[in-house]
Amino acid sequence: MEALTPKALPKKDKIISLDPNDTIPTVLQKLFSSHITSAPVIDKNNHILGSISIIDIINFSLNICQSSQDLVKLFGLSTSSEDSFKFVDFQSLKNFLITENNFPYSSVGDSADFLTNYSHQNKLVVLQNNATFKDLLIALSTAYRVAIADEHNNIVDYVSQSEVVKFLTERGLFSSIGSKTIEELHLVSKDVISINDHQRVVEAFKLMVIKKVSGVAVTDEYGRLIGQISSSDIKNITPTIEMVYSLYDLYHPYRKNLIEKFKVPEKTIIIGSGSTLNQVLETIVLYKLHRIFVIGMYNQAVGVITLTDIIKLLVANNYC
Repeated sequence: MEALTPKALPKKDKIISLDPNDTIPTVLQKLFSSHITSAPVIDKNNHILGSISIIDIINFSLNICQSSQDLVKLFGLSTSSEDSFKFVDFQSLKNFLITENNFPYSSVGDSADFLTNYSHQNKLVVLQNNATFKDLLIALSTAYRVAIADEHNNIVDYVSQSEVVKFLTERGLFSSIGSKTIEELHLVSKDVISINDHQRVVEAFKLMVIKKVSGVAVTDEYGRLIGQISSSDIKNITPTIEMVYSLYDLYHPYRKNLIEKFKVPEKTIIIGSGSTLNQVLETIVLYKLHRIFVIGMYNQAVGVITLTDIIKLLVANNYC
């Protein structure tokens, strides 16, 4: 791995980016039409200002919307949509919010420039074009995506954790530790963040902001794992109005709508604690996962392995 550089990664045909002056509906349209959860914000000189993710937008909308009228205005919806949100108790939804971001709507902008890095969840890291692969892994151990820039701060690549893990797996670069179990490698995080299936989807996204994760488990009344909610789900919903409706659904109608209307399959994959790293990697790459759950005796999630955990393993043990 020492001989690798970020330049070895497969080249993208095009880097989807956002303009600082894009409105929220425009940002959403760009993300959804490309089926991505995040994009860099680039100014007219092609300089990198930061990034915006779907979670940034959701967190912003929760912080500033006090009524259905605010929600309709923010997302550029027709006023006939207001009645659809009469059931939403906006005040109770604010219990989970980060108070320093809680601004009245009239005092903030609604452009991409204002939204850049809004949630403070995953601030964009920028590496220079001559960075080593180890530099890239260290950066990705704390960020979902990393921008690569040239000497003039112009973006030349936008690299995700999933791209890098797939790249390393397909080239057999985990071979020295691949046969070890996830327990031997101390790879399993015991902190499984979850909501129950009687909570609204928006509460899962609030937890993602607070806990700085990109997905949470969903459990039934007995604590058994029945699914998950992640920012990757939302990117498959193209009409903006549908995304807003989905946020205020309960889990089961939300998942049913994703499967039946938007053809988004359920990808909650489970493994046992005796699984090897190779088995985990093969499953993650095959199903394009960002996390995989470790299940105990009664189908309860006793742990979770994320792409961040895998990259941190490489960095901590100097495998890179």
